[in-house]
Amino acid sequence: MRDTLRSCDRPWHVRAIPSPGRTAYYRITFWKRELFMHRELIRDGLLGILAGRYKEDPVQFVTLSKQTLDSAVAREAVAELRNEGYVEEQVRGVIRLTPRGYRAYRNEPLPYAYKN
Repeated sequence: MRDTLRSCDRPWHVRAIPSPGRTAYYRITFWKRELFMHRELIRDGLLGILAGRYKEDPVQFVTLSKQTLDSAVAREAVAELRNEGYVEEQVRGVIRLTPRGYRAYRNEPLPYAYKN
């Protein structure tokens, strides 16, 4: 009877407490997922603000705040948008949406429209 209750050869406390290596892997994976989500939120926020300004005046540049410029994640998001051709940067921290970026923003589905 005792053999049928055991699910593996290791004692219960070894199965219940994960090894440090496995826990570190889950922490890193969770951290990467959070960083990706944070970067996407910044990117979507920038696109939304820039699209609003583009509607008002397509040639107007927007100056990013010091807090945004100090954020490595925000700078990376701006660099990605610039490399994709969605954003034009006059000098560091002064950007505007390109016509290509505006078309892409308008044609992109809303983030909450995705179904899980």
